[in-house]
Amino acid sequence: AAVQGNAASASALFGRLSARSRWLRYLAPLRTLSEPALRRLASIDHERHEALGAFDEGELVAVAHYFRDAREPGRAEISVEVADSHQRKGIGPRLLNELAVIARQRGITAFSATALRENVGVLAMVHNSDWPSVVRPSGPEIDIALTLPDITPPPVAVLRPCS
Repeated sequence: AAVQGNAASASALFGRLSARSRWLRYLAPLRTLSEPALRRLASIDHERHEALGAFDEGELVAVAHYFRDAREPGRAEISVEVADSHQRKGIGPRLLNELAVIARQRGITAFSATALRENVGVLAMVHNSDWPSVVRPSGPEIDIALTLPDITPPPVAVLRPCS
């Protein structure tokens, strides 16, 4: 049931993307997500695949994923998707930072991604992260390698009853 719910949420978020945002996110002019793609996005196991979402009034408006590299378990491919109505509000970088905290706790030290050269949002997010990064042109695309900083999550506040 969780995978079906995740797939429905992924499909709904995809539906909130403009044709331009779909092009930039999926590197192709997709009108719909295939069933295998939906299953891949929805099959979160919290070890090989993790995802964090942002919600507005119960509706998924953004998501960041990592997919651990099976050959190099210290690396993971990432993706970030933000509904058009919520872009340029800092949601993508915030999700990516939170995802990095979780990834570091699980032994992942590097993220990688492929994006179109024209995706200025991704380039700005990489630049503003202040993480060590390498961006290599590859035809109309760029390959991005990010080294995750040693991130220590903030301490959890312990609430105690007042006396």
